[in-house]
Amino acid sequence: MAHEAFEGKLVIGVPTNILYPHIPRILKEFSDAFPRVEVKLISTRTAELKDEFAKGKLDLILTTESETAKGGEKLASYPLKWFCQRGNTQIWKKRPLPLAYEQRCIFRKHAIDSLDAENIPWDLAFVTASCVDCIPYISAGLAIVAVLQGTEPEDWQEIPASAGLPKLSEFMIYLYVTDGPECLLAHHLASIARDAFLY
Repeated sequence: MAHEAFEGKLVIGVPTNILYPHIPRILKEFSDAFPRVEVKLISTRTAELKDEFAKGKLDLILTTESETAKGGEKLASYPLKWFCQRGNTQIWKKRPLPLAYEQRCIFRKHAIDSLDAENIPWDLAFVTASCVDCIPYISAGLAIVAVLQGTEPEDWQEIPASAGLPKLSEFMIYLYVTDGPECLLAHHLASIARDAFLY
């Protein structure tokens, strides 16, 4: 069948913390291949996405998880790393260490627990309802943050190991695909997502 013959609607979910760099390319490639399919994107926390998927409200979700996930397909693993404004070699020396985080970010607890374990004093210098809002604060050189390596903006740099900050966990990217009415289209999108995270 020609891809143009496919019609329908897909509702997909992706955590805000992995929207970049892969999701725009995945969506464009799918849209180019299936121009008559409407794709709706929901971006929120992994826990909420899994709840909505279990209720049948989402056709495909990607998640960030620190433990093996039942029912999901592991696409990749990424280390959690410390980042700051590019060229700012002083910010990580401050005590208390200034952090910027979204209130319910899955990475926030891991970062704070690791600092507490090393007895490094910290302060939440910026708290927001969306992790996207943290970007300009970090880019202004006012705080540091731990995010998945490879998802950081271009004007950030990874803080070197010599800074003495604790090593952080790895997180896995999982894929969940519906077995409902839109499963054929969802599996086409899933194939594109697999390729994107593989390379």
